[in-house]
Amino acid sequence: MGYSHDFNFIPKHLNSWLPALLSFSGNYNYATAAEAIGSEEDLSSDEVQEQLVVESQIQNKLESEAWEEAAKSGAAAVNLVAGDKAVDVYSEIAARVLDIMRKDAEKDPASNPNALHARLLINQVKYEVGDGTCIRFWKDLWCGEYTLQEAFPDLFRIARDKDALVSAHFQVRDGQIHWSLDFVRAAQDWELESIASFLDLLYSTKVKGIGPDVMLWLHSLQKGFTVRSFFRVLSRIGGCSFPWKSIWQPKVPLRVSFFVWVAALGKILTAENLRKRHIILVSWCCLCKMDGETVDHLLLHCPFSREVWDMILALFGVQWVMPRTIIELLACWQGCFGRHKLHGIWNCIPHCLLWCLWRERNSRQFEGTARSLSDLKTIVLNTLFAWVDRKLVKQTVMTSVYGVTYVDARDQIKKILKERCAIADDSQLFGAACYAAKTTLNALGEMFEAAGSIMSWLGDCAKIMVKQQRTAFPPNFVHSLDSSHTMMTAVACKKEGLNFTGVHDSYWTHAYDVDEMNRILREKFVELYGAPIMHVILNSRFMVSHVLAGKRRFKDLHLLINQMVEEGGSGSAPSLCELLLNSFQGWDSNIVVWDMLAFAYSRFDMVQDALFVLAKMKNLNLRASIQTYNSLLYNLRHTDIMWDVHNEIKVGGTPENEYTNSILIHGLCEQSKLQDAVSFLQNADGKDTGLSVVSFNTIMTRFCKLGFVDVAKSFFCLMLKYGLLPDSYSYNILIHGLCVAGSMEEALEFKNDMEKHGVEPDVVTYNILAKGFHLLGSMSGAWKVIQDMLLKGFNPDLVTYTILICGHCQAGNIEEGLKLQEEMLSQGFQLSIISYSVLLSCLCKSARVEEALILLSEMEAVGLKSDIITYSILIHGLCKKGDVQRAIQLYEEMCSREIFPNHFTHSAILLGLCEKGNISEARKYFDNLITSDLVEDIVLYNIMMDGYVKVGDIAEAVQLYQKLTEQKITPSIVTFNTLIHGFCKNNKLDEAWRLMDTFKLHGLVPSVVTYTTLMNACCEVGNVHGMLELLREMEAKAVMPTHVTYTVVIKGLCKQWKLQESVQLLEDMRAKDLTPDQITYNTIIQCFCKARDMRKAFQLHNEMLLHNLEPTPVTYNVLINGLCVYGDLKDADSLLLSLENRKVNLTKVAYTTIVKAHCAKGDVSKAVIFFRQMVEKGFKISVRDYSAVINRLCKRYLINEAKYFFCMMLSDGISPDQEICEVMLKAFHQEGDLDSFFELLAEIIKCGLLPD
Repeated sequence: MGYSHDFNFIPKHLNSWLPALLSFSGNYNYATAAEAIGSEEDLSSDEVQEQLVVESQIQNKLESEAWEEAAKSGAAAVNLVAGDKAVDVYSEIAARVLDIMRKDAEKDPASNPNALHARLLINQVKYEVGDGTCIRFWKDLWCGEYTLQEAFPDLFRIARDKDALVSAHFQVRDGQIHWSLDFVRAAQDWELESIASFLDLLYSTKVKGIGPDVMLWLHSLQKGFTVRSFFRVLSRIGGCSFPWKSIWQPKVPLRVSFFVWVAALGKILTAENLRKRHIILVSWCCLCKMDGETVDHLLLHCPFSREVWDMILALFGVQWVMPRTIIELLACWQGCFGRHKLHGIWNCIPHCLLWCLWRERNSRQFEGTARSLSDLKTIVLNTLFAWVDRKLVKQTVMTSVYGVTYVDARDQIKKILKERCAIADDSQLFGAACYAAKTTLNALGEMFEAAGSIMSWLGDCAKIMVKQQRTAFPPNFVHSLDSSHTMMTAVACKKEGLNFTGVHDSYWTHAYDVDEMNRILREKFVELYGAPIMHVILNSRFMVSHVLAGKRRFKDLHLLINQMVEEGGSGSAPSLCELLLNSFQGWDSNIVVWDMLAFAYSRFDMVQDALFVLAKMKNLNLRASIQTYNSLLYNLRHTDIMWDVHNEIKVGGTPENEYTNSILIHGLCEQSKLQDAVSFLQNADGKDTGLSVVSFNTIMTRFCKLGFVDVAKSFFCLMLKYGLLPDSYSYNILIHGLCVAGSMEEALEFKNDMEKHGVEPDVVTYNILAKGFHLLGSMSGAWKVIQDMLLKGFNPDLVTYTILICGHCQAGNIEEGLKLQEEMLSQGFQLSIISYSVLLSCLCKSARVEEALILLSEMEAVGLKSDIITYSILIHGLCKKGDVQRAIQLYEEMCSREIFPNHFTHSAILLGLCEKGNISEARKYFDNLITSDLVEDIVLYNIMMDGYVKVGDIAEAVQLYQKLTEQKITPSIVTFNTLIHGFCKNNKLDEAWRLMDTFKLHGLVPSVVTYTTLMNACCEVGNVHGMLELLREMEAKAVMPTHVTYTVVIKGLCKQWKLQESVQLLEDMRAKDLTPDQITYNTIIQCFCKARDMRKAFQLHNEMLLHNLEPTPVTYNVLINGLCVYGDLKDADSLLLSLENRKVNLTKVAYTTIVKAHCAKGDVSKAVIFFRQMVEKGFKISVRDYSAVINRLCKRYLINEAKYFFCMMLSDGISPDQEICEVMLKAFHQEGDLDSFFELLAEIIKCGLLPD
């Protein structure tokens, strides 16, 4: 069936019963349906008369409300009631329509064209069973997604009545549907499963059993039949719709997509299409020079075109059968590669080939030039990749005028490269994006040098005015000029009577008016850019300013003057004053504009400009307001010029107010002239302005900042003495000073005093108190303050949340900090950079670096830019985690954003490299920092020296120490501690002792770490006397030992079997408020186990629990080993089982210890049990574990048991080593088991493990 938009292929015969069919789902004139039925077949005169009666009944009933309601609901049948007699007219019509359609659908389409259209409609409907009198049981779609004939063909073959209705196969009894089947024979065994499925489907289908049957339109079940849905059905070709997505979605030039669309419609001007337009020419393909030139032949089936198609498809490894038409090609093309990394290129291929073939055809037809097949293939490939690669830099080029930075360009290109899956490795992807971004921006700078210079100048202007507008100002300024040009052109065109339209910088008019518009455009362009634009703008703004001042609209005037000053920037006062003098002298309200101008300059910290305006006002005998003078005084409060301005106020006769004195006092305080400030305050008493609360608050603030809270309190009392009532700010100053000093109780008393004197605490008060508790580390106190604040009806603000987040994070409670962050966001607050930095730091300290990186992305997503602190925190966290590569990438990103790293950042990377063991890489990085003069910091030397000490290279550490002394860098205590640790680690105690004398030369005092390191070295070599001498020296020099120091001493005493002294030292630690840790207890417990005093060992274990010190797995390993070696093995078994029941995390050592013990005792069955438990716990079992067990069994001549473990090892897939094989051979030989000996020997030889 051919495709036609106007559906002329539907014959008139279809029109006769189509309306009646569609009336099942909507309103329709049913008389028309009756006429259609009447004309459908040759009816007798009685039948015609009967149909006329039916028509009359329908027309009458249409007037009743019952019929209208039924028609609206779309019911398939309605019983029309006239008195006691029901006339089911609509059901009769529906049944007759369906009968006609079914008969047509069963006819042969070759002899009866109506058959095809009847089948088309029949296949688009399904049925909902009412009483089942209109629906065929087997052939209609009413049960499931297929007809029963299609779903169960084997059962359909044995059905007795293949055209039976649904009503013939069910009965309604007690409100339930019961199905009855009628087959020509009994079901066979192989058909029982099919019958069971058949019955399940029937009983799972909803059947009403009463009422009319309903026909539903498959493509719009809710709305019923719609023209739109039927159009989609009819417009489908080969099972698919018109492929508009394949035409318009690929990223190709718009003109190419338009050409493909025209080609798909078959409308391009090929020879065949031109002949259809009655143009006489030969239909001859200029590519293959054989067949006629149709659209499909030229672009798809021509042998010349096929060669090009085959070449492209071969590159993708695709075998393709060319579709018949271009529409079919496009319909099946898109999506063939799914989300393959090359799907973007794949979708562009049809456009590229069709476009290149069409251009080659035109070149041959109109220019007489013909390319070879190889040349055309090259053009196709170049065109394809030109389209694809254009997208790589398109976004960067298009956004360059909007101030795109290098980082933005890199991210844009990186995103596109990632979408293409062109580079798998992240580091290579980052490097490629950096290179492409630099190259693109450099190319733009070279190609558009003049435009770039103008843009930079405009950006610099914006930077002077408002830093945030630096990138936005140049494009916005150019757009405003474009819009002005458009407006001027529009006005001129209207005067000339031209029809005109335009968008941005594009203009349209009729062809015969193009020359006139051309003239107007150029004239207005010259007129616009020939005028002094800035001068005109400023002049008009000053005019508006005077009007606003005259109408006393000071708020609007203030905004306008501020805008002018902000745009003019520093140094613009002379030009603005000149404009005011020349154009507006003598205007009413001129003094207000001058005063507002001086005030605006002062508010924007442009002091010199403000002084220039005031000087001009003085020359014009214009007196500035006290608000302007106060603003200028505030900006000059750090300098002595403040007094010059103050004298000018007095000379000019401008009346002062209370804020004038407060600003002067503030200035004296800022200049650290507190005595002068107090004197000025005392002299102010008796003046017209008098004393003010603001002045007292200023002095109190300064004294509190210096830490003299008591002096501030005396001024508070003096304020009360003068009869001035303190305000909330006065109380807050003192409360803040007390909180910083740690006097929280007194701060709370002041807060209560506020309330007693009728001054309500505000949010600031509660925030100060919460911060005070936070500084003391008492988050519980901070929460009490916040709860009190909530009870008073105040809501937490940004400062409140920041204080709480900082407090919880500093306490290590990151979860509470994150909860507060979520609460802030839900309340509409945006976290500050401080809050994010604190959260990032806490996450990194908790080794949750990935979450920190996600939080960084969230921070930048809300518009907060990362600074040196946030980058340093993350770099340090990544290095601490061992992910140095990502830390370096983050470091490079930071540098690309022109955020220069500090010593903390360098230290983090260097420390990460050293901790990861990349000592050579760390040294390269260190040398690069030193030789580049980027930083010379003792911390970097200490980190590098510590790295060498950890790998045992003390010589390199000493060389670095000598180098830093040559560079005249002062070593720190950490420097010497690192060297001492290195010498002790390499058993060079004499060198370590000599370094102690070097401390005094640099004015340094040995720290607790120094002494502890030396004491540990003495302990290792058994020099307990030297260790104790160092301890006494520490105490004599007031260097307080730590719990680590005492642990070292306890270890030394235990080595000398001085157990009672060790226990006494443990008690001394607690007496000195030093808490022993697990290592301390493990050391002394191990010593008691070796002394066979298991009772005391377990007593120490219980003491740990009493002091809320959780024993470590090492603790239990020591106890189990003690029981196995020195105690009762049964007690070791009981302890292990008890620990398992308590869900205590044990290590593999605990199990291997007890297994070895049972093997040594000869209890192999127990050893096997514990060995299996160790395997079930998920521990990784090695050949060494089996070797330890087998060795012990062979020593006790338990050969069969050793053989059992050997077989167990092989069954677990662990290959034996040569040592274990030799042990087994020796055991077999001593036992005389020659068969096992030679069998194992043969296997050993096969494995290449030849015995000695």
